[in-house]
Amino acid sequence: MRLSFVLNLLLLLVSSLLHKAWAQVVAPSRGGDVSVIQVNATSMVLKVGSFGTGQGRIVAIAPTKAGSSTPMAPTNDQFYTGSSTYGSGSSIGSGFVVYSGTEHSVSIFGLQPETYYYIGTAEYNTDGTSIFYNTRSTNMIISTRKASLVDPAPLPVQLVAFTGSVDAHSVSTLMWTTASEYNSAYFAIERSTDGVLFTQVAQVVAAGSSNQSLNYWWSDSQPLAATTYYRLRQVDHNATARYSSVITLQPVAPLIQSVEVYPNPGTIQSMQVAVLGHSGEIFALQLTDASGRRVFDTTINTTSASYQAPLGLPSTLAAGTYLCTLQGNSIVLHKRIEIRD
Repeated sequence: MRLSFVLNLLLLLVSSLLHKAWAQVVAPSRGGDVSVIQVNATSMVLKVGSFGTGQGRIVAIAPTKAGSSTPMAPTNDQFYTGSSTYGSGSSIGSGFVVYSGTEHSVSIFGLQPETYYYIGTAEYNTDGTSIFYNTRSTNMIISTRKASLVDPAPLPVQLVAFTGSVDAHSVSTLMWTTASEYNSAYFAIERSTDGVLFTQVAQVVAAGSSNQSLNYWWSDSQPLAATTYYRLRQVDHNATARYSSVITLQPVAPLIQSVEVYPNPGTIQSMQVAVLGHSGEIFALQLTDASGRRVFDTTINTTSASYQAPLGLPSTLAAGTYLCTLQGNSIVLHKRIEIRD
């Protein structure tokens, strides 16, 4: 009876451990994204899952009408097999899984020319026995190109650079450069606060056709309040779209306002004044000796938010202790300084 009790206890323990391991598999907290690296008549290369939090991801595609989505949501606890040859992987909805794994670049072959395809992705976590999906990912529709027996048609746009900057007021400016353009219609600027869901915020007209390097820029009228993601969607006159890489911009941290005179003690030559966070403000500086006699006056024009310059004391000023007063529109500083030989 004691042996039976021990065996039952072991069975309960094993069952509990197995249940605990199963319960630890949960869906990823964030879905992924998809963008196009290259597309031609019968194949395409995709970039997927850059911002997903899953252990891996699946990619599925299905032919569709232009502008029509084709849901292909995976089912939890169901494993799918991906194949780079369209139609050879697991079926899902009206399409097929073309990739399942941990990579972020996916090549797909065996597509039909001049056909719109709906591309869906889902991040997943798995322990090898169970698998859970996050289907809240960004999906897209793209058309393959016209088949040709000669050289493939040139890419609509050869984008060689896409960068961004943020000024002191947290206003972002995007810059991009194309090496050449063929049949290009416009650039759509898309913005996101989480790197997953993007919204179009502007359009910039493209050159159409060009064999020379062209520079574009666009400034966001909405100052950044938090980390913000941007990408370009280049659209040609045949409605084919390609996505750029995603860039991340941060708002400028507010500069602490302060006024300082240093080093203290210091010499006539070494004394400096530093003014932070008061760009464009004019300060009146006054020095008085121990008897209250004014011995030096000047003005300081802070030409930047981080201004620093020599105090500019006269060489005839005697060593000793002085009261330094700096007065601007928003601040008054009184500080005793010691001048040494």
